[in-house]
Amino acid sequence: MRLPSVHVWRPSKVRGLRGLTKAADEARLSDPGLDEIWCVLDHDGREEEVRKFLAWHERAGKRRGGPKIEAVISDPCFEYWLLLHFEYTTRPFHKVGGCEQATRMLRRHVDDYRKGDRRFFDSLSDLRDTAIQNAEKAARAGASPGTDIGRLIKRLQDLG
Repeated sequence: MRLPSVHVWRPSKVRGLRGLTKAADEARLSDPGLDEIWCVLDHDGREEEVRKFLAWHERAGKRRGGPKIEAVISDPCFEYWLLLHFEYTTRPFHKVGGCEQATRMLRRHVDDYRKGDRRFFDSLSDLRDTAIQNAEKAARAGASPGTDIGRLIKRLQDLG
């Protein structure tokens, strides 16, 4: 799906979650015409960094004017979102190595999965509603792992 009113920006020099917050603040200040900024990140066991990011996000939400800033976090990582296309699970992942565990589970369904393969992501479009339902079910269960990617996908669908 192509959305001409949506601009995906991935700053190349961003390092860590502090860099992400700085880039979002710069985008907010440099383009007053923006309606929303969505910050997408993996948890990856970075407890303290994520806590600081969420505190920044809360402060950003209280600002007057400018675009609304949304946080989309996948715990332990994006591969958990991909796994939800194939199965519902709230299996706890280790804080260290959790992403590797999620990737191994994903490879039980797609043995040739490679991180960053755009064609793979596009091939999941028929399973997207299943993933959204599974993510919402995990959220209702108060489960960790969890992911907000479905909320972003639904927003993009609304814009389309």
